[in-house]
Amino acid sequence: MSVSLRELYNNLDSANEIVLVAGQQGLDHPVRWVHMVEGVDITLFLEGDEVAFTTGIALDGQGDLISLVRCTYERGAAGMVINVGPYIAKIPQEVIDFGNEVGFLIFRVPWRVHMANIMREFAMQITRQETVEMEIETAFDNAISQPENTKLYLPAILKHGYQKEWAYCVALVEMESEATQKQVQKYLTYAQRDFYTRDKYIAAYQKDNCFDLIFVNTSELQIKEQISAYLTNLRKYFDSKIHVCVGIGDKSADLEDLSTSYAEAKYALQLGKSMESGSGTPQKSLDSKNYPFLQKKIGDSKNEIIVFRELGVCRLLFATDIAMQRRNTIRKYSDRLQRTTAQMARTICIFFGCISQMTAVYRRRRRASTCIGILWHTV
Repeated sequence: MSVSLRELYNNLDSANEIVLVAGQQGLDHPVRWVHMVEGVDITLFLEGDEVAFTTGIALDGQGDLISLVRCTYERGAAGMVINVGPYIAKIPQEVIDFGNEVGFLIFRVPWRVHMANIMREFAMQITRQETVEMEIETAFDNAISQPENTKLYLPAILKHGYQKEWAYCVALVEMESEATQKQVQKYLTYAQRDFYTRDKYIAAYQKDNCFDLIFVNTSELQIKEQISAYLTNLRKYFDSKIHVCVGIGDKSADLEDLSTSYAEAKYALQLGKSMESGSGTPQKSLDSKNYPFLQKKIGDSKNEIIVFRELGVCRLLFATDIAMQRRNTIRKYSDRLQRTTAQMARTICIFFGCISQMTAVYRRRRRASTCIGILWHTV
């Protein structure tokens, strides 16, 4: 999830003062922040997906403006807001043609409008959306790690439009690249942008060199097709060699079963990686040499997407694995319960022992008091 330029533009209080003049096809570009850019040198501070603002105060003619727009686009910005006035009389046609050609959004704002107000409105919308994303991500993490504790995730999920009875499906995508860490982050950001434009209920979260995708009411085949299309587009946009492995779990019965889909996706991802490296399955109990059909189906380097439903006999190993994990968990808690029970029994024995000693002391003192009373009366 992310906030798009379309949403920022439609929700802007001063939308009637800001005019879109080029690049309309880029309205669904996600936006991370805003940045003032008055010269080409300043574009070096852009990290991607910002909305750039300029008054042209540091520019020298239309040629500088065209260069500034091109450099801003090459740095990965989502669009540019140009303040038309004493420094930029009008937006050159060359700038408009460039924006339409590459899908780079160009907005025009009259000089009487304070761009600081627009920047503040954009920043507030982005901050609100980031808060929503953090709430949803935390809720999904809790649904995966603690499915039995619905109070930790269900209220937040329902608050943001999701439904408990929907069918959820998890896909885990891991990337390995010869590129730098910054370029890998760029790939992941592109992934979030690509899936966000398909369905607003698709949740995509980055984690190191991989990201989690949570689909809603979508079949495994449809998910596989969407991810395949994403990988195709990814290689069109980036030249660096990228190796991607994807694991897709089964659809869950409802939100409380999301952890199962996650575990299946993780198993499929690990299996795909291990088969490609020739190390066998994660359990090392199923050798691809003994089962050549698996090597053909899973180990093919061209097959980057592993669907749990298509794993065949490997699903039995997963079920066995889960059963063993549950048995170990039960055994662990059973042992802990036995130790706790034994400690409690010892504590109770000590407690009653203390009560008995106190009672005996009380009786002795009572007898002594009685003897003293008799003696006193006798005297």
